[in-house]
Amino acid sequence: MHCACICPAEAISFEGAEAYDVCKRVQLQGITKENLKNFIKSCRSIRNYRNEIVSRAEIEEVINMLPWSASAKNEHPLKAVVVSGRSNADRIFEMVVEYTQREKLFPEIIRQKDRGNNIVMGDAINLMFICGDI
Repeated sequence: MHCACICPAEAISFEGAEAYDVCKRVQLQGITKENLKNFIKSCRSIRNYRNEIVSRAEIEEVINMLPWSASAKNEHPLKAVVVSGRSNADRIFEMVVEYTQREKLFPEIIRQKDRGNNIVMGDAINLMFICGDI
């Protein structure tokens, strides 16, 4: 596995893969500019997905972890929206395309769509959006 952060409380794990434990590198006391810089440089998004259906129980487990995520003033104003099914996922992608065209943002999304590629969500049929209050 490349570039992963493992939760010391094991709320999230990567079965069968070794990953560097970034979370343990930065202690609350004695944070130096250098180790904070290393921590920030070490964080990466995971973009390697399996082509498997995610069970409702697994989705609910992720949603139930939301209160444990970091938030401003520990308010946790997060809500989850789950979209399932190819037609729904395709419609979400079309909404993204419409928005990026209207706002003249991220032209690569449009170029790739014209080539038949969905670089926003790939072939995903289950989407989870985590939304916060603004």
